Amino acid sequence: PMLPRQGPYTFQVGGFDPATNQGDLEEFLKNKSEVPFEIEAGSSFRRDSYTMKMNDFEAAKSILRLSGIRFRGQKLEITCNEASTGTQVGGPVLPDHLKQQIHQGLLPLFRAEAKMLLCENLAGRWQASEQTASLRVEWTNFKFVNTIMHVIQENFQQLETLSLDNNSLQSLQTFSTLSTLCPSIRNLSLANNFLESSEELQSLQGLQLRELRLEGNPFIKTEGADKTGFHGVIRGFFPTLILLDGNELKPLKIEFNIPVPTSLPPSLGNFWEDRVLEKPISDFINAFFSRYDSSRNSLLQAYVDTALFSVSIPHYKRDPEAARRSTPEKLPTLPPSEAKNYQEVSRNLLDSHDKTSKKLQSKRLAVLATLDKLPPTRHDLSSFKADAFILPSVGSNVQMCKLMLTGNFQEQVFSTWKDRRFHRTFILCSPPPADSASAGWQVAICNDQLCIRNAFQDERGTQVQQPMESAPVQPQLPPAPMQAQPTPDQISLTNQLLQLCPCPSHELAFQCLQQSNWNLQSAVQNMQNFLAQQAGAQMAPT
Repeated sequence: PMLPRQGPYTFQVGGFDPATNQGDLEEFLKNKSEVPFEIEAGSSFRRDSYTMKMNDFEAAKSILRLSGIRFRGQKLEITCNEASTGTQVGGPVLPDHLKQQIHQGLLPLFRAEAKMLLCENLAGRWQASEQTASLRVEWTNFKFVNTIMHVIQENFQQLETLSLDNNSLQSLQTFSTLSTLCPSIRNLSLANNFLESSEELQSLQGLQLRELRLEGNPFIKTEGADKTGFHGVIRGFFPTLILLDGNELKPLKIEFNIPVPTSLPPSLGNFWEDRVLEKPISDFINAFFSRYDSSRNSLLQAYVDTALFSVSIPHYKRDPEAARRSTPEKLPTLPPSEAKNYQEVSRNLLDSHDKTSKKLQSKRLAVLATLDKLPPTRHDLSSFKADAFILPSVGSNVQMCKLMLTGNFQEQVFSTWKDRRFHRTFILCSPPPADSASAGWQVAICNDQLCIRNAFQDERGTQVQQPMESAPVQPQLPPAPMQAQPTPDQISLTNQLLQLCPCPSHELAFQCLQQSNWNLQSAVQNMQNFLAQQAGAQMAPT
């Protein structure tokens, strides 16, 4: 049969395996077609039927010629319906005398003034009429339904409302030509049928519906519980829909999940697990950082003899391109030229080859030697935030406290002062009576861990040394009375002596060097003599 030159064209493709994928079938048809084509909106795919729509005349002829070709061993059946004249081309249609009977059967059901066709319980209505009693209503028969569509298209061209209620419809696949043959329909009722899934409505896509009735179908109970989601599915088939089962559909509200910038709440003040900690810890902080900024050697007795210390800075990205992509707010690292001050002592585990102990400073003289290598500083005590906790005793009667401290400071880089931010954790204990306590310290440092980073933009500014806000106003502690504050050279000599001799303590090594007038060779000889005397005394019989 000849195709009219003007579309649109609706193809019915059947005969393929129910397990066939839509994409595979479309790819097969496009590969076999002599003319490239695009499938129009309104096409629908079912397990055993594919309704395909297009407008191109040459492509339509090429597709129609593929009818009978084998796809995965199955013979495809392709028929085409042309909408402009209602002529069925190459597909099933009832004979003319049956088509005429159907026309006569539909006439009494048409309400011209309302442009409405009431096909409710069509089998029951026709059985009650002598003219149509011989007609068999078969909604699953494409030939029967297609003939009804043609009758409507040819005789009720201005039809706006169609009711198919109470017809025991289980599928709408045979109604795939409704949108092309009867495009004027605006109101459709499918109430009280046996439709199991809303996917059946795909066969009707293309209708510009205003109202749709679906109540009484099984899928309303299974899918209609979530009204918002269900309405969205139905609106996806019919974007122009206003009323669904008599209820007005609200316009879709499109929302984008765009995060809204929020400001962090202001940080709380200092936290003391026990208020008894507040005064001694506040006094310690004021005294420690006053001396740290002015005379670090005077901090020797603030540490116990077995103290540990480490310092680290954030890992600097060496890739220049990566560094340019990183903003200071996301990567508050020190620039390479300024980070050199810390390379010798920083215990950044990302860079250290010996990740456990290489740059972990042990004994307080070693701690002082490391502190002395760090750049000059001035801390803003008013910016400090402290959290202090009492630690449980572990195999010792000595009470310990954990102090976590953060704040702003400046350090001298060449001839300028740079803004920095520090995070420092102390493990504190009661001071040894003959050592730290005698020097005026209310607590002593067992462990000191310092992390330094660049300051954020809002953390920068002029830094003024002020006491902590949370601490009661206390007089600053006087400098610890020390007979001889160790200089960097003296600390270096002490460490060398400890390496050359099995000296029992830093204090003894320091005292030995003092008595040897800071001559390392003499100090080694004197220490060896002292250790030999000690060993002889222990071996002498009693």
